[in-house]
Amino acid sequence: MAVKNLEVAVHELSVLNHPDSGKLQHRFEKLINAHRNAMATMEKNIENKELLESDFEEQMDKNWEQLLSN
Repeated sequence: MAVKNLEVAVHELSVLNHPDSGKLQHRFEKLINAHRNAMATMEKNIENKELLESDFEEQMDKNWEQLLSN
């Protein structure tokens, strides 16, 4: 959810020709790559392989939403 919000913010800044939009775009892309790498590493190292068959990322998003709502 946070990644989607950042994507919208980067797009809006680009549309508005904000001077820092290029820097934010670059950092956003680095964040996305770090997230993908972290998920791949976590999936490789997870001991309970049944969790991999479920939608692991969706479950993490649900947990994050619950934390934000509290």
